Amino acid sequence: MPRMLAESIRKTGHNPVFLTDNKTEGIEGCETHRFGFTGENVVWKRMLCYAEYNQEGIYLDSDMMVMKNLEPIMALDFDVALTKVSHQIIDPKGVNLTALMPYNGGFIAVKDKTFLPAMVRHVIDTQNEADVDLTQYWYCDQMTLAEVAGTRNLVELPVKIYNKTVKKPGMDVSGAWVLHFKGRGKEVMESYQ
Repeated sequence: MPRMLAESIRKTGHNPVFLTDNKTEGIEGCETHRFGFTGENVVWKRMLCYAEYNQEGIYLDSDMMVMKNLEPIMALDFDVALTKVSHQIIDPKGVNLTALMPYNGGFIAVKDKTFLPAMVRHVIDTQNEADVDLTQYWYCDQMTLAEVAGTRNLVELPVKIYNKTVKKPGMDVSGAWVLHFKGRGKEVMESYQ
């Protein structure tokens, strides 16, 4: 998956940067930054990598594919730009997850270099106050995004364009700039190259 993401970024005329752990194989021709974070929660490790790398740019999940040049996004005036979920998601217990997590953490555009470290600090502060280990929650990044982004110059991007979920082959993705192959969608990612 990271290789397909990197290839899609190159096709739009950019050089991707691969943030990974010390074990994962690098991607040929891709600048790689390795981090020694350990633990089970991939999302928490990703937050730590982002905060340590901490450069202006667009941070994407490895199960995504860029279809169009994203330079126009970086030309906008913002501290952080996030993709806002446009539909209500209710979990089996009836909890409105969209209200708790209105932004998808798969796409984060950053200009304010205090934002990514602030996300990590927020998780640590919150878990100290609540006496709960948020780093063990899969969605700890998405729960944090709304809290930390709310204090910044935030641009909300439509998820259907900049973070379009793809789950099966042959979907109409003509208006999408970035595709996201979540869950079983990973199985069809190669068919969109």
